[in-house]
Amino acid sequence: MKTLSERLSLIQKELKCEKKRQNKFGNYNYRSLEDIQEALKDKLDGLSVVLNDEIIIISDRIYVKATATITDGTSSISATALAREPLTQKGMSDSQVTVATSSYARKTALNGLLLLDDTTDEKEVDAQDNTTETAIQTIRKLIKTKKVNELDFLKYFKVNAVSELSYENQQIAIQMLEKK
Repeated sequence: MKTLSERLSLIQKELKCEKKRQNKFGNYNYRSLEDIQEALKDKLDGLSVVLNDEIIIISDRIYVKATATITDGTSSISATALAREPLTQKGMSDSQVTVATSSYARKTALNGLLLLDDTTDEKEVDAQDNTTETAIQTIRKLIKTKKVNELDFLKYFKVNAVSELSYENQQIAIQMLEKK
């Protein structure tokens, strides 16, 4: 009989889980935690996969530490991932923010265990063109050049840092700052 490591290696080689979902705001394809779990079911052949969460507080930030474990009942192999809760998320209650963060951490841990690529598109991150300015960089530059009080700006958007702005608020902020 094959060892757990050998069986996991076989699953890693055979498992295919395409990114069939579309994020219309960020314009990228992705796969959900549920997509991975569904693709994995037929490959387990008597093995079990368990996902667990632990809440960790570092400084004043809340993180979800997810652990994905595959077991044959005797031995197990695990992978972990951390995801940070945003301070606020427009349109979500605090509990919904935690659930979304948990789902992301679990998906990332499962991606690590199963060796699934989790870049937002099919290109390697190192191969992407990073010469264009990001929205965050643009906002920071506009705050300086337009001499906007950054603390007031952050209070207006109810965030502690420019990097915490949602994609939608990044676009709104750029428009507001360019008009000033």
